[in-house]
Amino acid sequence: MKTPAFVFPQFRRAMQLAAIVATGACGNNGTGPGNEDPGFVRVSVTGPATPNVAFKLRIAGGAVDSARVGGGTLFFETLGPALHRAIVVGTADRTRLLEFWMADRNLLDSLGVNIEEVAATGTYEQRSVAGYAAIVGR
Repeated sequence: MKTPAFVFPQFRRAMQLAAIVATGACGNNGTGPGNEDPGFVRVSVTGPATPNVAFKLRIAGGAVDSARVGGGTLFFETLGPALHRAIVVGTADRTRLLEFWMADRNLLDSLGVNIEEVAATGTYEQRSVAGYAAIVGR
């Protein structure tokens, strides 16, 4: 009968070193328990300077709550635990088009906000999304 490899001292030392390295790699990067940064996240929109435009946004990658707008009317729908849709209609403030609460803003990099549609608010005539961009920040 052969002796199992885990009995050899060299193998045990290598496994101990690997465990120490793995534990060190799990260091605190600001996203662990006790380091949460709760607060509102702001979505602003850049693009052609056309007044009274409605935006349909898709928010993916994080749990959000308590959405509000800087003007106009908001329609907000949760499609899944990390997928949401927001429609902002009316004379919205583009520098603060949409704000929503995140339990940990350290996870902001994992969040994606895309403009799916743009339309004129009076006629709801669809416009091209080319030239528009959503910017997410604190």
